[in-house]
Amino acid sequence: MNKISIARNFRKTRKSFLVKSKELKKISFKCYRAYIYQCIIKGKDEFEIKFDGKYVTTIRQRIIDYIYYFFKCIYRFFIIHFTSQNDNTLGKYSLIHGGVYEPIHVKITNIPNEYLLENI
Repeated sequence: MNKISIARNFRKTRKSFLVKSKELKKISFKCYRAYIYQCIIKGKDEFEIKFDGKYVTTIRQRIIDYIYYFFKCIYRFFIIHFTSQNDNTLGKYSLIHGGVYEPIHVKITNIPNEYLLENI
């Protein structure tokens, strides 16, 4: 099958799902749009679909984590360049030699049912 006939099949399945549910309509439209963009316009042989997700922590907590990260970077710079070299307290030593780690925020993806994708 060539790419245009596959795109036509995507469009036909999208029209057949219109009466069943809104979720099937959204998923099939997203697959159709991703296939058109990635395979026909960009010329790729494979395509990838990404589904939106949400963070586990609130946006307030993520902003606070990045503010702490920014201040620790400034404090590390200050310690390295402006303090005496013979001061080896444990907190300063680990900050100088270990560095400052960027905060990690987990994001959970809303993955659709695989049975729905199989029908498409």
